[in-house]
Amino acid sequence: MFIKALVFFALIMIVVTLVKRGKKGGSSLPTTIDTSSENNMKRCAECGVHLPEQEALTYQTLSFCCNDHKKLYLKDKKV
Repeated sequence: MFIKALVFFALIMIVVTLVKRGKKGGSSLPTTIDTSSENNMKRCAECGVHLPEQEALTYQTLSFCCNDHKKLYLKDKKV
């Protein structure tokens, strides 16, 4: 008898929680994506790793994660 009451109480708590979430507006995830310049990511032309725009080294329109990859890319492509 005690187990039935415990299961019944748990089901009621689950229903109450779901109803409260439904009234609150559903998901608590943000609906917009922040595209400010401090969050822009660049892809290294040599290895493909993504890094923040502020940390990327640039050459013309290309971005690199480090000076070694910049040198390797330019040596391979003879730019």
